[in-house]
Amino acid sequence: MIICFFIIRINMNAIDYFKTPNIIAQKQYEALRMYFVENMIIGLRKSYYSVENIKVALDSKGISVAEKTIYNVIKAHGFARLPRRQKLVKKSLEPTNIRANKLRLA
Repeated sequence: MIICFFIIRINMNAIDYFKTPNIIAQKQYEALRMYFVENMIIGLRKSYYSVENIKVALDSKGISVAEKTIYNVIKAHGFARLPRRQKLVKKSLEPTNIRANKLRLA
């Protein structure tokens, strides 16, 4: 197994670095990340999750994606909007397990 480490010297603002990737490896990483995130979004939508439910599920896994992005992915893959659901139907979805550390206030 070969492990490569690249040290990249950034001569630009950090925000610009991530908004406009110039390095090929960074572009490939972002493309792969979005590919896997899109697959997760599509899988959750096929399980009848709403945009809000998908956002909560992804957030619980440490994946930060805007609701607008989720909506755009769903729309691009041809999914229609979900009809209004009753509370019982919403509660029947698989619950998302969120692990969080408890804070102790002194």
